[in-house]
Amino acid sequence: MKFKLASVLAAVGLASGIGGFASQADAQVMLRSQLVVSGLSFPVGVYSIPGDTNRIFVVQQGGIIRTVDLTTNTVNATKFLDLSSTGLNVVTTSVGGGSERGLLGLAFDPNYTTNGYFYVYFTDRTNGSIRIERFTATGAPFANAAAAYAATTANTTSRLTMLNILHPSFANHNGGSLVFGADGMLYAGVGDGGSGGDPNENAQNLDVLLGKILRLDPSDTSAGDGDAAWVPDDNPFRDAGGVLRPYIWAYGVRNPWRIDKDRLTSDLYIADVGQDTQEEINFQPSYVPGPGGNFAQVAGRNYGWDCREGWLPQTVDVGCDPNASGVYTDPFQVYTHGASGDLACSITGGVVYRGSAIPELVGTYFHADYCGGWVRNLRYNPMTGTFSELKDITAQLRRDNAQSVSSIVDFGEDASGEVYIVSSPASGSPTGAIFKIVKDTTECGCPCVLQPAAIPLFIDNAETDHFWTFSQGSTVTDGGWERAVPVDDHGIAYDPYTDSDGSGKAFLTDNAAGNSDVDSTSSTDNAVVMTSTRLDWRRGQITLCYDYYLYLSQTGGTDPDGLFVEVSSDDGANWTRVASHTSNNVTGWFRESVTPAEFQTAGVTFTNQMRVRFLARDNLSTAASIVEAGVDNIQIHTGNPIPCDFDGSGAVGVADLFGFLDTWFTEFATPGAGLGSDFNYDGGVGVADLFQYLDCWFANFN
Repeated sequence: MKFKLASVLAAVGLASGIGGFASQADAQVMLRSQLVVSGLSFPVGVYSIPGDTNRIFVVQQGGIIRTVDLTTNTVNATKFLDLSSTGLNVVTTSVGGGSERGLLGLAFDPNYTTNGYFYVYFTDRTNGSIRIERFTATGAPFANAAAAYAATTANTTSRLTMLNILHPSFANHNGGSLVFGADGMLYAGVGDGGSGGDPNENAQNLDVLLGKILRLDPSDTSAGDGDAAWVPDDNPFRDAGGVLRPYIWAYGVRNPWRIDKDRLTSDLYIADVGQDTQEEINFQPSYVPGPGGNFAQVAGRNYGWDCREGWLPQTVDVGCDPNASGVYTDPFQVYTHGASGDLACSITGGVVYRGSAIPELVGTYFHADYCGGWVRNLRYNPMTGTFSELKDITAQLRRDNAQSVSSIVDFGEDASGEVYIVSSPASGSPTGAIFKIVKDTTECGCPCVLQPAAIPLFIDNAETDHFWTFSQGSTVTDGGWERAVPVDDHGIAYDPYTDSDGSGKAFLTDNAAGNSDVDSTSSTDNAVVMTSTRLDWRRGQITLCYDYYLYLSQTGGTDPDGLFVEVSSDDGANWTRVASHTSNNVTGWFRESVTPAEFQTAGVTFTNQMRVRFLARDNLSTAASIVEAGVDNIQIHTGNPIPCDFDGSGAVGVADLFGFLDTWFTEFATPGAGLGSDFNYDGGVGVADLFQYLDCWFANFN
C-alpha cells in the first residue's frame, strides 16, 4: 500500500491542474410543474399576444376572460371580458363537471397591436348554437404595441358576429378551438353535434358545419365577391354549391380538442377526441397561398370520422367505405383506451414547444388525456409522417404538486413560447389552476427533499450495466426482473408504456407481450428481486431516489402484493425495509425518495458495505392476481457539503484519503465490486475519479 500511495502522491502535480471535482454526465432533461395561479373557476385555455411577455389570458368556461400578471403570478382584478355584460346569451350555468358548453376558445388577430381585434368561440344559452364573435380591446386602434399591451379590458359594445352555427340536438361535442394560420386566416374546430356515433351523420356531410375545420377570412366583410362574408376565395368547397360549404377547410372530425399552431412552421396539430376505442392526433401542413403554395396538398382533407375512429374502420356506418384507398387522411398518432395500462377517454391537445428555456424540448408536442391524467410529448416528422421520442412526463410534473396537476383540459403558450398546463377539476368550487412546465434545476431530481449542497454518489437510468443482480424466490414461477426497453404493445394492458425519463430502458418485471406478470405459488419466498452492487455510504446524509411503476389487481390486506425497497448495511446478510408500495398506480410512473430521516427512523447504519434491493411480490398465484412493476432513474445522494469527506466525520483528513484510496484500488481492479470511489458519478471507477478526489482533498484538507 505504501508503494501505491507514493506513486499516487507523485502525480499530485498533475492532479492539481485539474479544475473542479464533480462533472455532470449527459442526462435526459428533467422537468417539473410550477404553479402560476390557482383558485380559478373552470379555466379552459391559456393564450398570449405576441410580444406581450408580462401576461397571459385565461379563458373561463363561464364566459369570462382574465389576465394573469407573470411578473407577480397573480390574477388581475379587472376582467378583460365578461360575456354576460355584452348582451349575449352565453352558457354561464352548468359549466364544468364534464359540461362541454360555455366560452371555449380565444384567438388574437395577427394585427392586434394595431386594430385590437380578438375572437371568441362560445355556445349560446338560448338554443345551444355555436357562435364566433369578434371584439375590440378598449383604446383600439392603438398607436403602438406598448399601448396594446397596456389595454386591460374589451369594448363590450364592439362585438361583431361572424358565424352562428346551429347545434340543435345534443349538448356535447362543441369543439372550441380558434387559431390563426400563417396565411392570416382564422381556423375553427367544430364538433360533430354530439351524442355517440354521430347519429345525424354530420361529420361526413358537407352541407352542415358540424364535424369540420372551418377557415375564415376576417378581412372579408362583404358578400360582393361571389360568396358570403368571411369566406376565403381559395377555400376548397367555395364553388361546390350550398350556403355552408364555402366555409369548410377539412371535415370528418368528431370533437377537436384542441387545435394547436406550431408558431415556427404554422403547421396545425389537431387532437380529436375518440369514442370508445382510440384517441387521435392529426397533422395539417401549413398553407401558404400564392405561387409555390401547397394548397392542393392540404385543402379539403377528410379525417375519417365517423367512417373511421383513429386507424380503425367503422364498418357499421351507412354510406361509408372505411377501407377505401386515398379517401381518408389517417392520424399520425393514436392511443387506445385501456392499452398498456392506459386509463384514457378524452385527448387534450396540445402545444409544440418553441421556447428558449428548455432547448432540449424544441419541436416536441405536448398532449394529455383528461381521464388518464398523464402528460406525454413526442416529435413529429412531417417528411415521414411518423413520430419519435414518445415520452411520459407525468411523474415529473407531479413531483412538486402531488396530484394537483390533474384534470388537464388545455395547454397554452406565453409570448416567449413557454408552455402552460390548464387544470380544471370537475367540482363546483373554484379549484382550477395554471401550471408552467419548467426545467428541473435541482441537483438531484428528487422531490425537493435534499439540501442545496446534495452531491450525487450513484445515478442509474438503466441505459448501461451498473452490476445489478436479478434473482427470484423458490415459489416464483414467472415475472423476473430485466433491464430492457418497455414493450410497446397497445393490446396488452399492463406492460409499462414507456420509462419515466424517456431515455430508453428501465428495470421491468417480465417485459413481454402477453402480460407474464409476477406469479408465485405460495405466500413465502415469493418475490422477484433486483439487488445492487456493494455501495459506500460512509459520507452520510444519504437520500435514495427512484421512479417506479406498479400495477396490482389486488390491493390491501395484511400481507399485500406490492413493490418493496430494502437496504443492507452488511453486504446483504441482513435487510431493512425502507419503503413499501402496495397501491395501484397504473396511470404512470411515480417519483419517490427515502430521506436521511427515514433511514434513521428505520435504524439503518451507513457503511461501505451497503446494498439496495427492489422486490416485486405476489403472495398467491391466482387468475385475479396481477403484479407488474418497473423501476427507473435510481439516484443516491449525500447531503454532506464536502464530497471528499469520505468517512462523513465533518472534516477532511488523512483518514479520508486513505479510505478513498483503499476503495479506489479495489474497485478499479475489480469492476462491479462497488461504486464508493465513483467520484464523478459516471457509472464507473477510473483515473478521472482519482484526480478529481485528490483535487478536492487538497482544497479542503484541514
